[in-house]
Amino acid sequence: MPGLAMSGVPTMRPVPPVWKWILGVFTLGSFTPIIMPFLAYFLASTLGCRLNEAGSHPCLLAGRDIGETLYTMAMMMWLAFLTFPLMALALVGWIIVWVRRAR
Repeated sequence: MPGLAMSGVPTMRPVPPVWKWILGVFTLGSFTPIIMPFLAYFLASTLGCRLNEAGSHPCLLAGRDIGETLYTMAMMMWLAFLTFPLMALALVGWIIVWVRRAR
C-alpha cells in the first residue's frame, strides 16, 4: 500500500522547500509593521529627536531631515492590525512544518 510504512503507520512526506520560503515571506511581512515602530523610536531617541503621534518633527541625520520617514515608520503600528490574520496563518503553517519534521 503506498504511503504506509511496514508497520502500517502512515508516512508523511517532507514539506517542500518552496512552502518554507512562502511561510518565511508571510512571517516577515506580518512582523514588519510591528518591528518598524520600535526601530523608529530607537533611531529618534538615539538622534535626540522628538517622535510622537501628533505629526512629524524635524530630525537630522547626516544633514538630511528624516522626520517624516520616522513618523511614517512609527505609524506602521496601525498596519499591524491588518496583518494579524497573515501572522496567524504563518504561525499555523510553521506549526504544520514543525509537526511534519518531528515525525
